Amino acid sequence: MNGTPTVEIPGWYINFLAAVIKQLPRPGQLDQATAEGWEKNQESLKKTLAGSLLPSPVEVQDKGGESSERSQSKFTLVKTIQVTVPKDYDHVTHLTEFSKNNRAKFFGYNDNITDENFAQVTHKLVPGKTYLVKIFGINRGEVPTSDECLTKYQMEKAYLVGAQGASLVWEQKRNQLPKGNWYVSFDEKKNLPVADGCHGVPYVFAHSDGGFGFSLGGFEGGWRDDICLLCFCDPPATAGGE
Repeated sequence: MNGTPTVEIPGWYINFLAAVIKQLPRPGQLDQATAEGWEKNQESLKKTLAGSLLPSPVEVQDKGGESSERSQSKFTLVKTIQVTVPKDYDHVTHLTEFSKNNRAKFFGYNDNITDENFAQVTHKLVPGKTYLVKIFGINRGEVPTSDECLTKYQMEKAYLVGAQGASLVWEQKRNQLPKGNWYVSFDEKKNLPVADGCHGVPYVFAHSDGGFGFSLGGFEGGWRDDICLLCFCDPPATAGGE
């Protein structure tokens, strides 16, 4: 080690890495080579950690077609929130503006979250509209497929709003998201960009220390019980009209 300069590891890194280890879904998922790589390049860590934190896609075996009732028992309503789309919202440029104004506020931000990649969302957010967002958690030990998640959206009559919806939840209600979970905003597979060999489902990660990441998970894998679905729905009608 003679002649090797001493590198002082910043406090944020030590605290954050300790929190990461505590949050790992399974023992041993953080290997030594990965840890050493993070330590050698701390700027890269801050920029890409959100993507590396997402649990690897879980392989899901075909069980011969579970019943819809059994499939949907995998989800539990955690809470509901309301978000209102700004009247000047522009679907064509929203993600560019969002990145420009907020990227530095995330500890990790996926470069594939762009207006171009999420141009063809199933439902474009309506300027001025208020949505009731139902947040569904995955029950412990369950590993629903993406198709099962989409079925849940259908059952809730929820809109598929992609990355734009996730960004709106972060902008308006991030302090109301229970910590330690990934909040995914689905769309049909055909509307999702291909990144790192899979179709990317956008998610916001709410870290236990108060920080956030914005990245993509794999549509092709299963989803574990630290994942929550963001289901954008119409609010209940009020007496005398909407």
